[in-house]
Amino acid sequence: MKVIGIAGAIGVGKSSVARALVSDAGLGRDLGGALHYFNADDALRSARNQAGPLQDAILKLLPAAQGPDGSLNQAALASAAFSDPALLKQLERLQWPVARAAMHVAREEAVASGAPLLLVEAIARHGDVSAMPPEAEKALLPEQVAAFERMNFRTG
Repeated sequence: MKVIGIAGAIGVGKSSVARALVSDAGLGRDLGGALHYFNADDALRSARNQAGPLQDAILKLLPAAQGPDGSLNQAALASAAFSDPALLKQLERLQWPVARAAMHVAREEAVASGAPLLLVEAIARHGDVSAMPPEAEKALLPEQVAAFERMNFRTG
């Protein structure tokens, strides 16, 4: 089974591309079976919403993101993270192991179902290779790393 990553900045159409590929019956037929899709952002959002180690670690790092009912206030978390690059990097370090574990499960499920292809969607933040887990960064070819570093994204 092949795994293909779909990465890009927020709002560039990663999900639309993934949905179009997964729903393309002809592509599935040509590849020999239904395509599977894993969205790392959805997996992380779900993990952050569940009481447990990830949510506890995030709230320890950013107590202001705790809602009145004790849950994680996603809007407060996003606002703080996107206005503080150092905090964002800390949050990424907390979340990558969770994303990796969820992707591993998705891959096992895709293999068990006989899927020929797993599409993995994740945000690539401003071409920042350092946001990737170390094993993903090592898998990049030197010219890919250079391309990421040359990207000049502008944010609103």
